Amino acid sequence: MPTNSNCKMFGTDHFGQLCRRRRGNGTIDIDLSEGERMVLNFMQQTFSNISQQQNFALAVISDLMEPPSTLIRSIGKNNI
Repeated sequence: MPTNSNCKMFGTDHFGQLCRRRRGNGTIDIDLSEGERMVLNFMQQTFSNISQQQNFALAVISDLMEPPSTLIRSIGKNNI
């Protein structure tokens, strides 16, 4: 990967890969290295999965809060 002054200024990421940075409109736009991108994708997937698990848990809890007769009918409909 070619280096420029911004890359030299920021050095490498935690994975030892050269960080690519570019300057635009008076601010620094961060262009992630491959290692940083992999970690970001992993974190986004993890939090997405956690959100799905929380939604599922809340749905189960709300079902369990129903009166017993409603819960039994619900279970019967789903053939559980």
